[in-house]
Amino acid sequence: MWCDCVVQKVRYCTAGRAMKVSVCMVGGCLLLGSMQLYLWTYHSSTETCIVRFSATVGDSSSLFSIWSWITEMLIFLVVPVIILIVNILVMREVCVFHTACCDNSHRVGRGSNPNQSSNVLAQSNLQTIGKITTKKLEHSSTFVKH
Repeated sequence: MWCDCVVQKVRYCTAGRAMKVSVCMVGGCLLLGSMQLYLWTYHSSTETCIVRFSATVGDSSSLFSIWSWITEMLIFLVVPVIILIVNILVMREVCVFHTACCDNSHRVGRGSNPNQSSNVLAQSNLQTIGKITTKKLEHSSTFVKH
């Protein structure tokens, strides 16, 4: 049943694991960027950074060219595709969880409106907007000269 999946997810989705994943992501980014220390060099006479000559030997098969292709493919192709896949999986889980919750609430006899949470959220947002608008109107009316 869906409850078993939730218990298993709670066991794997911990704050400690999130911290480890975050540290690993930062470490990976630092490793990925550390290659730039070798590829670029600073010339104090012209006050510019240029690509190190030894990194460009071989034109399209040079270390600089290959490293640039690999990192750009990772950052601009692989990472966005992974993010898309994870977002799709999260949306799927939310739908499964929502469906399971609605099914259970109908069986128990709680609420008959599957959009009840959306309605409550919309009402809450409208009330908040109303309060903010009222406060702005009250605040602006104090500065009007008579």
